Amino acid sequence: MYLYNYAHKELLERLDKGTKDYFECLKLYLKARIELSKKHPGMYEFLGLQSQTEGFEDIDELIRAEKEHCSQHITTLFENVDWKRFQKGYDRETILNLTAWVGEGCLSHFSKTMTLDEVQAEVNRYLLILKKALYKPEYI
Repeated sequence: MYLYNYAHKELLERLDKGTKDYFECLKLYLKARIELSKKHPGMYEFLGLQSQTEGFEDIDELIRAEKEHCSQHITTLFENVDWKRFQKGYDRETILNLTAWVGEGCLSHFSKTMTLDEVQAEVNRYLLILKKALYKPEYI
């Protein structure tokens, strides 16, 4: 739990306040995450493994801590987002899920063959595709 809490504290310290642009906020998160991965290689693999560990005796505490940390990250990043920039028909949960799945998938896939800086550039490329698909034209 100490290492888990430490990892989230380190990430939170690197996060800047978000902007009105949702995708810029995601880029800020990605930048913080990449910086943290450079400082502590393997940290995100550790966090991922902890969340998948079966028989972990403190799983309730881990789940509580995860909710608390995620809430802090979301508040820091997304409190200024202008959700009206999205085209009609997209609710926040769908947007959050879609971008999280694309981001996590890219990080998982590309980190095997690319440097962290290359991964960051590739994820940003995918986020631009999503921005063009989800935002109203005047906000692209």
